[in-house]
Amino acid sequence: MANELHHYIETLLPSGRTITLEQFELFAERAVHPNALEHFSRTLRRDMPRLQQLARSSYRHENGFFKLLMAEDENTAFKFRLHFWPMDRATLKNSENIHSHRFSCYSYVIAGALINQEWVLDSVGDLFHHFRYTPRMRSQSYTLEYCGQQMLMAKSQNQIHDGTGYHMHADYLHTSLPATGHDVVTFFATEKQGLRDFADVYTKRYDAQNTSIKSPSLSPAEYLEVLDRIVSVIRKKGRQA
Repeated sequence: MANELHHYIETLLPSGRTITLEQFELFAERAVHPNALEHFSRTLRRDMPRLQQLARSSYRHENGFFKLLMAEDENTAFKFRLHFWPMDRATLKNSENIHSHRFSCYSYVIAGALINQEWVLDSVGDLFHHFRYTPRMRSQSYTLEYCGQQMLMAKSQNQIHDGTGYHMHADYLHTSLPATGHDVVTFFATEKQGLRDFADVYTKRYDAQNTSIKSPSLSPAEYLEVLDRIVSVIRKKGRQA
């Protein structure tokens, strides 16, 4: 996959620093074609150090999806991931924390559909606990620093269907929930430029205190199992199209 990404970057992202949404969508369609992902899987099975490296940075997120690191290419300003919401984790779909990101990002829905809900600070909204998120890095948990309470109100909502990409600024407050009845897969690119030290999280899930959230890394075997499930979902979607 490193070779494929390098080829696509040279072809579609010639500047290595900037990208349009149209370029990202074309890039995503090629990078996550099931044949390319199957080749990626076979390559990883022959390269255990690389597989272990990717698995260490991949985990099951508390918001109900698997986060698989694919590549962090030195020739571009992006880090590439796969996100996977299996149907069997639908019990979490209504409990995602409202959050921003440390980075601006692009996302492309490969299979299923996502419901993106925008939230804004508003004195007549609902009351939430406000936390500052710091990333897990090489640990097996991430930290939420309690910052007090804040009123938020839900605003516009968009359903993003498969074959569609979108861009999101770092400070955009939102939830991203899987549409019911389908596995959801997205290809995700985080922008390294302008990376912030923290992101904001608003929730009613935790007590009003600093909180540590366990997020253990996937094992190499678990990484490959989730990747194979993703390929199966994409191929099934293609047969139904």
